Amino acid sequence: MEFDVVIVGAGPSGLAAAIRLKQLNADLSIVVVEKGSEVGAHILSGAVIDPVSLDKLIPDWREDADCPLKTQVKDDRFYWATASSAIRLPNFAMPPLMNNHHCYIGSLGDVCRWLGPKAEALGVEIYPGFAAAEVLYDDSGAVRGIATGDMGIGQFWEDLVSTADVVLPMVYPSHYHGGVYNVRHPNSEPYHVVKRALEDGLRRSTPLGKTAEIRPYLQAFTLGPPRYSPTEVRAQIRAAQEVGIESWVLWNPRSAYDPGIFRPKSSTLSSAGASQPGAGN
Repeated sequence: MEFDVVIVGAGPSGLAAAIRLKQLNADLSIVVVEKGSEVGAHILSGAVIDPVSLDKLIPDWREDADCPLKTQVKDDRFYWATASSAIRLPNFAMPPLMNNHHCYIGSLGDVCRWLGPKAEALGVEIYPGFAAAEVLYDDSGAVRGIATGDMGIGQFWEDLVSTADVVLPMVYPSHYHGGVYNVRHPNSEPYHVVKRALEDGLRRSTPLGKTAEIRPYLQAFTLGPPRYSPTEVRAQIRAAQEVGIESWVLWNPRSAYDPGIFRPKSSTLSSAGASQPGAGN
C-alpha cells in the first residue's frame, strides 16, 4: 500500500501528528499502524495533561461531550518520603513547572480512543493489529516505508480456502504497492489490479478441488488520486465478472454508496436475487 505519510504507533503523538498533517493538507494520504488490537490498547497510564497542545490541535475540545478530560487539577501537594513517613513540602518552594492547576487528569488510553475517530473523520487510515517489523530503504539509503509482521493463517490462501465456506479477499487497488502486476500506479488501474488479483486467487484454488466461494471486497472509496467515481467501481465489478465471480461486496468507510454504481434492478430478478446496500450480485 502506498501513502504519503506512514506513522507508526497510534499513541497521543502519532494521532496528533496525523490530525495536524490533515489540517495542513487535506489531500495527503496518511496511515497510522498500531500494534495493539485497538487504538489505546497499549496506552495504560493515567496522566496529568497540560492542554496547551490540545487547545491548538482541537480548540473546541472542552465542548466535546465525548472528550475524556473532565477533571481539572484543583490542588497540588508535594511530599518528601522517608522510610516511615511523608513530609509535605511548601508549594511556594516548587518551580513554576510544578504548578498543575491549569492541567487535567485523565487516561491517556481514553484520550487516544477519542483522538482516533477524530483522525479518521479527516480521512486518516488507522490499522490496529499491525506491528511494524522493519524499516524499508530505497537504493540511495533513504527510508521508503515499513514492512509489517506476518499476521498468521489469514495470509495463507490455500489454508483459508480449504477451510472456510466463503472467503472475502480485500482487493482494493489503493492498497497495492506500485509495480505490483507491472502496474506503476495500481490505484489508477482498478480493472487490471482486481482482475489480476482474483485470477491469482482462482489459480491457487484450482488444484485444491472444492474450495471456498470467493466474494471479493471492492473499493468504493477514495484513497489518494484518482477520486473514485462509479466508473472506477464498475471497472472492478467488471473485472470480477470476467473471471467468473458474480458476487461481491463494496466498502466505503462512511457507508456512502453512489447509486450510479449499481445497475437498475431487472423486473425478472426475484427478491432473493436483488442487490442489497453495499453488496452486489
